[in-house]
Amino acid sequence: MEKTFAYIHGHSFDGTNQSLLEALSYTEINLLFDVSSNKEVAEDSTLYWTKQKSSLSNLINRVDNFSALKIIAF
Repeated sequence: MEKTFAYIHGHSFDGTNQSLLEALSYTEINLLFDVSSNKEVAEDSTLYWTKQKSSLSNLINRVDNFSALKIIAF
């Protein structure tokens, strides 16, 4: 599988999803919906967004401005 820049995981129900496990191993940055099952799997190796208005778009804008070195270090 080719590496991608980021993965957005929007599942709002508990339970580990196969696509999340694959994304964690293939992508540099993962943007996950803030639910307990995602936090149990990814812990602090990712960034989280909520249902709060503009949460995801603000996070995407923030990540879009990361430098190449910050992405690699993430």
